[in-house]
Amino acid sequence: MLMMLMVLMVLMVLMVLMVLMVLMVLMVLMVLMVLMVLMLLMEQEVIRLAIQLTGTVRPQDVKQHFGIDYKTAVRTLRSLSDKGWLLPSCRGNQERIVRYELAHGVLDYFN
Repeated sequence: MLMMLMVLMVLMVLMVLMVLMVLMVLMVLMVLMVLMVLMLLMEQEVIRLAIQLTGTVRPQDVKQHFGIDYKTAVRTLRSLSDKGWLLPSCRGNQERIVRYELAHGVLDYFN
């Protein structure tokens, strides 16, 4: 009888632990979803910023507008460039990208 009670207790503890693990996984998934939504909203705001700045935006503009570090600003602009929303623009013969311009037709999505 005592042995059966101990086995039941162990099984209950294991079930509680499994439920807690499932809840933790769900929480992590929710956090990831929130981060994805925030990234999409930030990208949308960068497009609006580029429109306000007459079609071109620099990493420095994004950095100042959002209060983020320079690398994050560059990463966001590259992401929008990869998606076809922005076009990288270099100064002269340099290979370094100094600003991004709105891609042709982007304004059609905002009208």
